[in-house]
Amino acid sequence: MRGDFLTPDVAAGEYAFASVMVKPGKQFAEYALESFKPGVTVLKAALDLNERIFRDFKFDPAATDVATPVHEAFEKRRGVCQDFATS
Repeated sequence: MRGDFLTPDVAAGEYAFASVMVKPGKQFAEYALESFKPGVTVLKAALDLNERIFRDFKFDPAATDVATPVHEAFEKRRGVCQDFATS
């Protein structure tokens, strides 16, 4: 298997690890845990998290650029779609 290719079975793995612009952070887990409570299905929790991101974060093209780390967009609660895609 090539090192630069992820099969469909492991493609989700690229979202599970740190990258240059995204470092795991306690603040992200704490934010998500408000939706992922015991007894709540994964689907309901994911939908709730999506709704909270839509409500809590504001689209603002001037707030970030391609070099802005995700933790800065998260703290500002402002940015563009790339900032909200995996925070």
